[in-house]
Formats: sequence, structure tokens, C-alpha cells
Amino acid sequence: MCCRGLWLGTLLLCLFAAGPAHAHHLWVERGEEDYHVRRGLIPDRIDAFDPRHVTKIKAFDAQGLEFPVQRTDGAKGVRVGLDQDPALITVTCEWGHRVNTPVGKRFMSKQEALDHGVEVLSAFTSTQYSKTFFSIGDTWTLALGLPMEIVPLALPESLGHGEALPVKVLFNGSPLADSVIKSTLGHDDVKTDNNGLALIPLGKNGLHAIFATHTVSDQDKDDIDYRQHMTFIVFTLPCPHNKGTD
Repeated sequence: MCCRGLWLGTLLLCLFAAGPAHAHHLWVERGEEDYHVRRGLIPDRIDAFDPRHVTKIKAFDAQGLEFPVQRTDGAKGVRVGLDQDPALITVTCEWGHRVNTPVGKRFMSKQEALDHGVEVLSAFTSTQYSKTFFSIGDTWTLALGLPMEIVPLALPESLGHGEALPVKVLFNGSPLADSVIKSTLGHDDVKTDNNGLALIPLGKNGLHAIFATHTVSDQDKDDIDYRQHMTFIVFTLPCPHNKGTD
């Protein structure tokens, strides 16, 4: 058991270090009429996905108040209809079971892999949480209660030239230490301190994501070794601002 725990810990460390760089991003994009839940690689790649994996969608106004969404599932994803312009939309996706094999990751359960004669190094489940900002205002610094969440602690417009954005990473409402934060902003990875805090350099203009991953060992289960959680904040630089909130 001790050797298995050491092996699993080493494997999780390697997956934690390498996984987010190749992970799909999760965000919401404004369309001509509706909004679209997107999975892919920001800014250029959009992939089709089974809409059943999208388990929660919420929209918030400029004051952080939630309002209703009208969800439409399609063959390649999910559309979201809204009666007013959102400041923020959150999405939760349960992507289900995955296995790591000698030739890479496979999208199947451990039992499915074994039934097909695939060697399984480890098995896990993948869940993603995303906050897409359409304007920067009161919602920017709010913690919304997602199971894993990145919370900016300052408005971008308040930062001086070259000053980094302070953020806090929360897991189940508590600060998450030693969480590696990656982004599409073109800087090196940043790790949170014991209070879940980190400084993220802001970079070039355009659509960007800041994201972090956390793995939780689950050796008591026969079908998985760990649960992988990933959280995103997605926004545009230069940042759009809410109208009429002065």
C-alpha cells in the first residue's frame, strides 16, 4: 500500500505539472443572437462536445445578481438565451471518466479500457468550472461559490503600468495553497502562497484565460484514482466596462 501511494503521488505530480498546458479551455462566447458555451483552445480553436456534459449555467448582471437563462442543447454544444446583457456567465462541466495509458489519455472509464484490453496507468474524473466576464465591474471581485474558483482582487484599470493582477484561488470556499496557475497571457506559471494568493502579469490585448488545476486523491474508489478539478476566468483585454454603474 505504501509503495502504491508513493507511485500514485508521483504520477499525480507529473499530471499536475503537465496536464493544464494541454487541457481544453472552457468559456462562453457572444453570438449574433445567443451566447455559446465553448470548449477548445483560446483564441482560435473551438471543438464540438456532447451537451450533456454541461451541468450548470448561470448568468449575472452588473451588480452580481443572478437572472434566468434559456438553454438550448444542440448536436455540437450548448446555446444560452438571455433577456438582458450579462456581466458574467458561469458554466460547470462534468466531463466524466478518463484513463491515463502508456500511449496517452483516453476518454473512457477504467472498466471500458480494461474491456478493450487497454493498459490503465491511472483513472480519474474531470470537472471544469468557468467564469466568462463580458464587462468588468462589481462581479469581477465577487466569489460566486463555485467548488473551485479564481477570484480577482483588483480591477484591471486600478493597476499601474506593468503591475500584476492579484488573485485568490478557492477550493470548496477555502484558500488553495500551492496551486499552479497558468494562462494564455504568455507568462511563466505562477504558484499560490499559503493563503491561496498569487500575482498574475497581464499581457497582450485580446481574449484570455487564467486557469488552475487541483487533483484530489480518491484511492477508496475501485474505478478512479483521483478527481481532477480545473477552474477558469476568461476576459478580454483591454477590459470592457459596465455602462451606467458609476
